[in-house]
Formats: sequence, structure tokens, C-alpha cells
Amino acid sequence: SNLRVLIYRNGATRDGKIFPVPESLEKLLQAVSAKFGMQAKRLFTDKGGEIDDVALIRDEDVLYASCGEGFLGMLG
Repeated sequence: SNLRVLIYRNGATRDGKIFPVPESLEKLLQAVSAKFGMQAKRLFTDKGGEIDDVALIRDEDVLYASCGEGFLGMLG
């Protein structure tokens, strides 16, 4: 796919990174984990909806990566 997403750490509004969307959620979480130096386990939309399949991702989506905790929103 040629989709790209902007991903922030859960609760952050800065230091987001652009990722290509791979064919599986597991691969995306691995890429996020490596780039942010965290164990990314969950991804959320900016409205707090959890992404459990890469098929749900739209081009240029803004997502938030968590280590398993719930969505924190944009705390700053």
C-alpha cells in the first residue's frame, strides 16, 4: 500500500513520525516500537477509537501508539 500515517506516542502532540502502512498491524507496531524506543501494543485514532486492523487505516491518518494503556488523548 502507499498509505502513510502520522503517529505520536499516546498523550503527545509533538515529535510525531510518518510511517508507511505495512500489510499487517503487527509489522506497523514493530516499526513504531523500533522508531520510538517503546513496546507499542495498541494504536488509537485521534478520537480514541482503537485500530485493530490496518484495513481500517486511511491515508494521512493521525494515530497514537500506546504500550497497552488506554487512550490518553492529546495531553501536550
